[in-house]
Amino acid sequence: MDLSSNNLVSGLPPFNSTTQPSLASINVSFNALNGPLPAQWGTLSQLTLLAVNSQQAIGAAASKLSGPVFPPGWSALTALAQLHLAANNLTGTIPTQARLDSRMSCVVSLTDL
Repeated sequence: MDLSSNNLVSGLPPFNSTTQPSLASINVSFNALNGPLPAQWGTLSQLTLLAVNSQQAIGAAASKLSGPVFPPGWSALTALAQLHLAANNLTGTIPTQARLDSRMSCVVSLTDL
């Protein structure tokens, strides 16, 4: 699902494996989204790409995602191969038990979340 650069505002939708069982990619980059990464996304076992980078201000309000970089339950994202998180206000680390490093082909700017 590519919704990048669409001037979307507010929070991220709580997709889950019940509502979107075969969702393989989420790209909401270059919008004006804020709030946390939804814990429900951890149930998306087919997800291979997640891009939430570069949330930007639209109008006077600044927008950036915040909260944990890897919400509880996300270790179930066993197919995840690309993770784009740059230019947000995310905190914390990706837990080593998630074992994503062996599958990842691209991780963008983990130092600037």
